[in-house]
Amino acid sequence: MEILEQIGVGKQNAVTLLQLTWRTGEKERAIRKEIARLREEGALIINDQDGKGYYVATELDEIARQYHQDRSRFLSIAKRIKTARRILRDAGMLGEEEGTPTAQQMSLFDDPLTTT
Repeated sequence: MEILEQIGVGKQNAVTLLQLTWRTGEKERAIRKEIARLREEGALIINDQDGKGYYVATELDEIARQYHQDRSRFLSIAKRIKTARRILRDAGMLGEEEGTPTAQQMSLFDDPLTTT
C-alpha cells in the first residue's frame, strides 16, 4: 500500500481520508490501519481533527498538537477502562490477573452489578 507517498508533507498539503480512498482504491478501514502501522513505525503522520486531513509533520508545534490531542484521548479512554474494570471485577468477571476475563458467560441483558 502506498499510503505514505499519498500523504502530503506539511499542513498545507493535508489530504483527507476520502481523497486517500480515491487515490489508492483502498477502503477507509484499510487506510486507517495502514496509517496506524506507519505511526507505530515512527512516521509523524498528523491529523488535527479540523477536517483538513492527514499530513506529515514538519514543525515541532504540529507534533506537540498531535501529542496533546492523543494524550487527551488516551486519558479519556483510560478513565472508561478503569470504570469498566471495577464493575467487571466487582461482578466476578475478571480473573486473578488484573484485566483477564474469566470463563463466566453473561448475557448482554444481565445486570453485571447483580450477576454472580
